[in-house]
Amino acid sequence: MKLGFADLFIFGVDYRVWLGMSYESRCEVRGWRWGDTYRVHGIPWRTWVRMDYDERHAIDPLGWPLAKEDRVMTTPQGKLEIAQEVEQAVGALRELKDFQVETAEDIDFAGEALLDVKASWDRLEERRKEITAPLNEALRSANDLFRPALSALLDAEVLLKTKIAAAQTAITRRNREAMEAAQKALAAGDARAAAVAAVAIAPVHAPTGVTTREVWEFRVVDAALVPRQYLSVDEKLVRAAVASGVREISGVLITQGTQVIARGR
Repeated sequence: MKLGFADLFIFGVDYRVWLGMSYESRCEVRGWRWGDTYRVHGIPWRTWVRMDYDERHAIDPLGWPLAKEDRVMTTPQGKLEIAQEVEQAVGALRELKDFQVETAEDIDFAGEALLDVKASWDRLEERRKEITAPLNEALRSANDLFRPALSALLDAEVLLKTKIAAAQTAITRRNREAMEAAQKALAAGDARAAAVAAVAIAPVHAPTGVTTREVWEFRVVDAALVPRQYLSVDEKLVRAAVASGVREISGVLITQGTQVIARGR
């Protein structure tokens, strides 16, 4: 089944692949013909290839689905801009690693640099969200589309596995009980009773294509009795307690530090 852009496919092609395809390749996928005498959506192809993205989107929104700000990573200029941002950020980090902050002047300089770094991060993060927001929305739409069926199938899988395991466990239990009865009958010298009990023993059947194995499971019935080595510290609770003013907790070292907050310019 071919899905629309909301499902991350365009004419059966992953939209990221579609955006990187040449015009000729898209023609092949969509069945367009191209040449001096051919048209695309009724428009001469030479006119079509000279149209900008928004003009094509207005005519063919399914084939050209993304808004202009969402195409920054699909154009050479957009990729160049991001590459320059990466180079500047990595270069700044490299220089800052060698920068020693000791004097008041150093602190002031570091503060100015911190505000610049924060401003650059905010700017790039906003730009990233402009690109990813429609993609995330498309992903959510795709997940919402398939979630009911996938959830039902997952529940069906768990249900069937549970029923098969329960049936096999019951057969195993009955076999064990029959074996114990046969052994007691033999111990009592009653071969006839032992034979009757043994007849009840049945093979544990496994359906074709399905394998089973014995596993050990557990459930906690009294947490107070669980040995210490199986317990872990809830750091979230400890952090909340320290934040609320608690300064002494057995087994925990609580110290005071300095947190730097950049509020922006």
